[in-house]
Amino acid sequence: MAIPEFDSWRNELMLTGRIAQDGDSADAWEKSEAQVGRYLELLEMARGVYEKRVFQALLDSMQVEDDYEVYETTIGVIFSFPPEQFGSYLVECFASFLERDPERSGDFLSLMVNNSKSGETNLHEFKRALRNTTQANRKAIAIFIKAQEKSGWLDTKRGWYDDALHG
Repeated sequence: MAIPEFDSWRNELMLTGRIAQDGDSADAWEKSEAQVGRYLELLEMARGVYEKRVFQALLDSMQVEDDYEVYETTIGVIFSFPPEQFGSYLVECFASFLERDPERSGDFLSLMVNNSKSGETNLHEFKRALRNTTQANRKAIAIFIKAQEKSGWLDTKRGWYDDALHG
């Protein structure tokens, strides 16, 4: 599928990506089912569109803590990007992703390790891009990775990123 007009697609993706949360009104929950359905349709439009702005929009669309596993589809679309693009885009977008959603950022790092064990190369390409990014960006990501290794998503996956942190 294709994205007909990027700005409209992105705006609707942001709107529909705000999934109703516990404590929201009954009206919000009523609208949520249709909203989630539309969000999933918009995600399908992004499949095969491997542009950085699409990658960033997908990351940005994950806006709420309790997604009731809806964002698993979003993550699947993001991880379907070709590894070279996935790695460089994630490194470029990581600072804003981390600022907005540190919990999910740690989850992404963990998922890359898990997926690399089954042969996916996203981790390799992320580390390659990390070695080639600015020193300031690499340092910020390194601080987060080390914190996650201490007590977080990477506490049982220590060392997987070491070769890229000092490049």
